[in-house]
Amino acid sequence: MKKILLIIFLTLTTLFIGCEENFSPKGEFEEKFALTCIIRGDTSLQIASIYSSYDVQGYDPSVHQENPAYFGADIRLWYQDTVYVFKDSSVFNSNNPDSIFHFYYLDNFKPSAANELLEIEATLKNGKRLKASCYTPARFVFDTKETTSTIPAVNTSTVNIVWNSDAKNNFYVGRIKVKYYTDVGGGVEQKWLLLPVRLIDDKGELIPIYPVPSKSQAVAYSQGAINRGMQLISEGIENKGAVTVSNKAIIEVLSIDENVSRYYSSLQEDNKYTVRVNESDYSNVDGGFGLFGSIQMNTRKITLQTEYIKSFGYNVSFEN
Repeated sequence: MKKILLIIFLTLTTLFIGCEENFSPKGEFEEKFALTCIIRGDTSLQIASIYSSYDVQGYDPSVHQENPAYFGADIRLWYQDTVYVFKDSSVFNSNNPDSIFHFYYLDNFKPSAANELLEIEATLKNGKRLKASCYTPARFVFDTKETTSTIPAVNTSTVNIVWNSDAKNNFYVGRIKVKYYTDVGGGVEQKWLLLPVRLIDDKGELIPIYPVPSKSQAVAYSQGAINRGMQLISEGIENKGAVTVSNKAIIEVLSIDENVSRYYSSLQEDNKYTVRVNESDYSNVDGGFGLFGSIQMNTRKITLQTEYIKSFGYNVSFEN
């Protein structure tokens, strides 16, 4: 009996040692490529980028020193009866001379109509191809009569943004951005604050909820959520007088295709009431990974009332 137990013990020991020697949390490395390009209908400058996966010795990806951006690809865009060829370029980060952003661009392309097919193809130096397609988003105009002109609004507790479009199945995002300046430590810095659209009470904690894509052609901001956003401007700053807020906020409405809509929703990390899926689910690029989509953005200004800004202890910057 003892001999049998000894044989079993030696067999199990050999088995576990063998597994330990061959086990690795890293699978066999396979180089993959990701293409990203969002076509904008409000500008003629379009940007694309390609990145490659990489392997490292050991398990710490931060030890990789090479730029993962892929340079030397041939990227082409098909729209209507014309083919557009991207150029390549690089931008240096002045704060980090070793950091270079490689990208591809078109400086002469702007979609002229809605719901038209866009196709992109990137041919790599090894012959591999990345392909994707999307449709241009719907066009729209602001409803100036129904859109609120001041914050706070007059005789109502909501700030409304309303727009009109014939496309009923398109996705939109309506948001308000506040420009402000901080003078902390002797240097003035310009910043932007994205206002929350509403607040949710989670066991006594007020959680700010930010705009997400929907098919609605209107969004209503609660004044309470806007107040909370204005308070967040000076969070961590003892001297409220070190903050100056512009009296002109920016309303932005994005008309976006389905691919960008799903990706945009996934980025609302502060909104735990938004359902998110794994980022890999958003890839619509054949032959690799990435995102190819399109957006159309319209903007208008909304006035922040002077006394409202001052009520938070902030200074006011008067702008046109």
